[in-house]
Amino acid sequence: MAVLLRQIAGACCALAVSALALLASPAAASPAPSSDPAAAGYLDRIKRAARELDYAGVFIYQQGQVMLSSQMAHLVDGSGEHQRVEILDGRAHREFLRHNDQVRTLFPELRILLLEQREIEHFPAFYHGDPAALAEHYTVEVEAEPGRVAGRPCLIAHVNPRASDRWGYRLCADVDSGLLLKAQTIDADGQVLEQVAFSEVRFGPGLDPALVKPGQDVSGWREVPAGDPVNLAAEGWRISAPPGFAPISEIQRTLKHDKSVRQLVLSDGVAAISVFIESYLPSREETAGAKEHGATSIFCRRLGDYWLTVMGEVPAGTVRQVAEAITFEPRAP
Repeated sequence: MAVLLRQIAGACCALAVSALALLASPAAASPAPSSDPAAAGYLDRIKRAARELDYAGVFIYQQGQVMLSSQMAHLVDGSGEHQRVEILDGRAHREFLRHNDQVRTLFPELRILLLEQREIEHFPAFYHGDPAALAEHYTVEVEAEPGRVAGRPCLIAHVNPRASDRWGYRLCADVDSGLLLKAQTIDADGQVLEQVAFSEVRFGPGLDPALVKPGQDVSGWREVPAGDPVNLAAEGWRISAPPGFAPISEIQRTLKHDKSVRQLVLSDGVAAISVFIESYLPSREETAGAKEHGATSIFCRRLGDYWLTVMGEVPAGTVRQVAEAITFEPRAP
């Protein structure tokens, strides 16, 4: 869901580990969902609330034994959306500043601002695109009885995949505002893979504009673009997307030691899959195969002179299928 919030991401090739959650009741304890003809309206309200409201609070992400807390502020003015997210745990201080679709990540130890274009929605928006297109691959059912998160009543919805190539989700949106307060990623057995939730949240007007300003003086810091656009198909790469997934970004990143990595991002509006392509090194052979981290699945393999890493917020079989179908036919100069 991009409840994997690359706002709090690390790397696998650069392994993305999302960040954000409140412990939820077991799936068996939830009342059976009822059919709701306004399900699309439920998701649309979540999307609009995330983008149009002023709010601030603390949210928690949990994946297995890992738990991270972050604070978020979101304000809207005449120039659009302003958002600041600060991770409160860990040794490295990380801060994310967003103005509309432009995101800056602060690296204080390097005095660097990493500049990126927002490609997918992050908590608390849940999804991007057309809800009608979403309905082709997910069903949405809203429970009759409300729940509670951060002391606020919320409507619970089950977003279930129509096929086994995706995860499901359990959401709880604020009754009054529509803001998504809690999101859980669910596997086919109903087990929670990871979750994110506000532990406290407050709404504007009256929120201090300083909440969305950098937490430190960034004057004189170096601004670094995240990558340069590339055209993988023109280079000879053939990458088949699962049904409903479409390319939303193709860039080339330069990592430390001048290592170059190409990255393709696919999304169905909720989940994202990244394909990383880099030069093959013999030492990487031992890492070939599948790995899983909560809702994130990873599959690595060698293809000729290249090393491929496919990573996504989908079941392991989906990323494996993408990885094994990749072919490369170099174009003649």
